[in-house]
Amino acid sequence: LAGYNVYRQTPGGSSQKGNPALLRTPIVRDTAVEPDKAYEYRVTALDFTGNESSPSAVIKVETH
Repeated sequence: LAGYNVYRQTPGGSSQKGNPALLRTPIVRDTAVEPDKAYEYRVTALDFTGNESSPSAVIKVETH
């Protein structure tokens, strides 16, 4: 396992990778969220040859 990517999207929007480099753990602090919005996150894993896994189940977050 080389690392993880975390993808964020707003419901109905396009998915964007939230980390510039591979993460050693599937944890990220998203400082670009806006108040009173909903976001969806998915995690993928990458091996050392660049193969990326299917995305995880969606994690939904609402900010206040």
